[in-house]
Amino acid sequence: MLWSRSRPQATEIDNRGRLPDTGAVMANTVLVEVLRGERVESRHRGAVAVAGPDGRLAFALGDVYRPIFPRSAIKAIQCLPLIETGAADGFGFGAAEIALVCASHSGTERHVAVAAGMLARAGLDVTSLACGAHEPLSLDAARQLILSGQLPTPLHNNCSGKHAGMLATAVHMGEPVEDYWRPEHPVQARIAAALKDLTGAPITSDRVGIDGCSAPNWAIPLANMARAFARLATGEGLSGVRAEAARRVLQSCWTEPELVAGQGRLDTVLMARFPGQVFLKTGAEGVYCGAVPARKLGFAVKIDDGAKRASEMVVKALIARLVPEASDLCTEEVLPNWRGLPAAIIRCAPECLNALAGAGF
Repeated sequence: MLWSRSRPQATEIDNRGRLPDTGAVMANTVLVEVLRGERVESRHRGAVAVAGPDGRLAFALGDVYRPIFPRSAIKAIQCLPLIETGAADGFGFGAAEIALVCASHSGTERHVAVAAGMLARAGLDVTSLACGAHEPLSLDAARQLILSGQLPTPLHNNCSGKHAGMLATAVHMGEPVEDYWRPEHPVQARIAAALKDLTGAPITSDRVGIDGCSAPNWAIPLANMARAFARLATGEGLSGVRAEAARRVLQSCWTEPELVAGQGRLDTVLMARFPGQVFLKTGAEGVYCGAVPARKLGFAVKIDDGAKRASEMVVKALIARLVPEASDLCTEEVLPNWRGLPAAIIRCAPECLNALAGAGF
C-alpha cells in the first residue's frame, strides 16, 4: 500500500529538476517532540522515506526528494568496492574488518586494534589515515586515554575503519595512497559509482561535500537512500558480484554488531537483537538509514535540526511497525535530570505515529 502525505501521486523516484537546493522548500512534519510537564518544550521536524528495491515508495512523510547529505549512514555502500576489487580477500579481512569499515565506532581498544591491524596488513600505519583525530565516542574509552596520559590518534576517529578500508583498496589496486580521500581519486570514483548504482540518484560534483572525516559525501534524496538500502539488503537490481558484496557487508555487521557502533548504541543493540532481520546505520546531523530484508524495504530518516535523539526515536517507531518481534520498541522515553528524577518525555509526535499506523505495514 502506498501512503504519502507530501506527494500522494508519486510512486517512483524522480529527481529531475530538484536542484539546486538553497534551503528548506517546505515545512517538514513534526516527527518528535519533548514534553516537560504538560507542555511541549521542543519539536523536531523531519522527513521519512520507505521504499522497495525498485524505488517505489511504500511510505513518505515530509520532503523525501530534497537532497541531503547522508554522512556516515552510507558507509555500508562505501565498503562495497573493498570487497568487489578483491582487496578484502587479498588482505584476509573477515567479518570484524568489514564491520569496522561500515562503522561509526566508539573508539574502544578493540575498535582501535582492528583498525590498526587492517593498516598493518596493507603495509601502512596510523600516519596514512586522513580522517583526523578526536576523542573516542565511548566515555569509558575517553577516560582511559586521559588517565593514561595519552592523546587520541586518528585510530580513535569513529571513521578509522572506513579509511583503513579505502587505503587497503588503493594498495591492492596499486594506486597512490596520499590522496585516497579526494573525490577524484579512483577509490572515491568507485564509491561514487556504487552510490549511483544503488540510489539511482545523480552523484555529481555539484552534490559533493566534505564529510567530518574529510572523505567525500554526496547529497542524495531520502527516497533514493531508502531504495539503496532495500537493494543492499536484497541484492535486487544489483550485479551478481555487487549483490554478493552486499550480502557479505550485512552478514559481517550482524556477526560483529558491536564493532559497527559500540556498547549501548542503537545500531549495535538492534542488530544484536535482530540479526538477519534489521540492518541499521546512523549518520551525523540526524540521518538514519536501514533495511528490513524480509519485507524487501529500505528506509531513510533525516531530522531537520540534526538531532540524533529524534532520528533514533523515529527509527524505533519504524522498526516496531515493520518487524513483528520488535513491537515492544518504545516510542516514548523518560528523560531524567541530573538527580535521576523523571523531568521530561521524548516521544514520536502523534502525527508521525498516526501516519505510520495508516501506512499499511
